[in-house]
Amino acid sequence: QQLSDIAVKALSPGINDPTTAMICIDHLSEVLVTLANRGKPDEVRSSDDGSVRLVLQGPPFERLVGVAFDQIRHYGTGAPTIAEHLLTTLGRVATLIPVDHRDAIVRQARLVLASAETQVAILEDGEIKRQLRVDLIRHRVLEFAETLRHDDEVVVEATGNSAAVERLLRPYVK
Repeated sequence: QQLSDIAVKALSPGINDPTTAMICIDHLSEVLVTLANRGKPDEVRSSDDGSVRLVLQGPPFERLVGVAFDQIRHYGTGAPTIAEHLLTTLGRVATLIPVDHRDAIVRQARLVLASAETQVAILEDGEIKRQLRVDLIRHRVLEFAETLRHDDEVVVEATGNSAAVERLLRPYVK
């Protein structure tokens, strides 16, 4: 939870430190890989004579994935570099954990993709000619940018880091 909190604070507009957020994402992924691969601990602790002394119930793996990445996803997917890093990291984690834990990682990746998009309206002569959705993943924003003409005017409105999107689009339009 603390690493996730550090990442969220790093993503806040007042701090704006995506590098720290990405380092936290990397450390969180290492923790998840370790937990997924160590197996489930004994839930019952007994004394030497066999008497049950403690019954433990740890959180399910999906809950741990949520604690690690839900808030980072919420506050970070508006920044293309964070969304892309989250997806890359989740993909790497999926290859390093047992198959029975992969659904939680796939679900988180789908949530990142669903959160990391923006609506775009193409105007001509003041009228909307076309509407589309663009994933706020760096390479997808750049693919979209390549469809623009140099004389196009673009207005960026995003729930996340519109400045990052603007920096990616600027070389393609006036």
